[in-house]
Amino acid sequence: RRSSNASSSEGAQPGMEAIGDAAERVLAQLDTQSVLAARGVCHEWRRVCDARARAAWGAPRQVVVAADNWSLRNVRLAEVAVGSVAFMTVRELPDPFGLRKLTDYGLGELFRLCKALEHVELVMLNVTDYSVEVLCGACPALKSLTLRRCSNLTDNALISVSEHCSGLTTLHAEGNVHFGNAGLEALACHCTQLVSVSFAQCPSITDDGVAVLSRLSQLQTLDLSLKPYRLTVGDTGVCAVAVHCPQLRSINLSGCERITDMSVIALALRCPLLERLSMRDCRQVTDVSVLAACSHLAELNLSGVTGVTGASCSALLEALPLLEIVPIDVLWSARRSYAE
Repeated sequence: RRSSNASSSEGAQPGMEAIGDAAERVLAQLDTQSVLAARGVCHEWRRVCDARARAAWGAPRQVVVAADNWSLRNVRLAEVAVGSVAFMTVRELPDPFGLRKLTDYGLGELFRLCKALEHVELVMLNVTDYSVEVLCGACPALKSLTLRRCSNLTDNALISVSEHCSGLTTLHAEGNVHFGNAGLEALACHCTQLVSVSFAQCPSITDDGVAVLSRLSQLQTLDLSLKPYRLTVGDTGVCAVAVHCPQLRSINLSGCERITDMSVIALALRCPLLERLSMRDCRQVTDVSVLAACSHLAELNLSGVTGVTGASCSALLEALPLLEIVPIDVLWSARRSYAE
């Protein structure tokens, strides 16, 4: 009896292989939606479906998860993750009863299946730091990360990013009210390859946090804008960035009311490659003529900067005649003064 059991068990394996081969031939004739449905039949079918999907589509490279006003089942996240495409867009499915919500578990399953991701955007999600922790742990090769308006995220999410994704080059974290100086400190220590950073609409960041970002010597783009005003960021942080980030090409200081001419001088003298500068509503700025030292400057936003005179703008345009100044009435006034 024992030998017969052994022989039967030995004979079961070829049978399973035959079933797997037959399943692969059947699945080859199905569309993507049918394959995803077949994936839920059993473990063996799931394995066959996953193998076929990876062979057909290759490794995923980018995923965009946007919440908007829809909801998404966690099981659907796991199913979509199998469809490994070069550019993956995952949006929440309609749920008129509001019973299904996107959770940390769903995102975690998605990221665990997509370990080759290099570019990730999380937009308007209700998830916590756990999702970011799983993402960074599963995808250490991450190069670009966007965390936009994810209201439950804290500095712990940024710390997870710094611990696992040292090769990150782009970080856009707009509209997160709980991001503060502790997260920036961790990023500056470990993510030294950052080239583009945005903390727009992050009111908890102060001058000390901006000064810490000056350790990012390769920084080229920085966005610190805030509506209506960012009273916690002033000359100390901006001057530190200007001194230690000579490759800076674009900086947005809109709403930073404490910015004065000192910051303008520091940017002009230490950032010769500067191309775009926004100082909307920086009302303590009075003179921009010193920006003539930035020979590459192409765009200057002075909306709401009432202290800057036409003579100052005229002197700047004399050195940089192709410079575009916003608002347009300031540009016209400066050009008239320059012509006269």
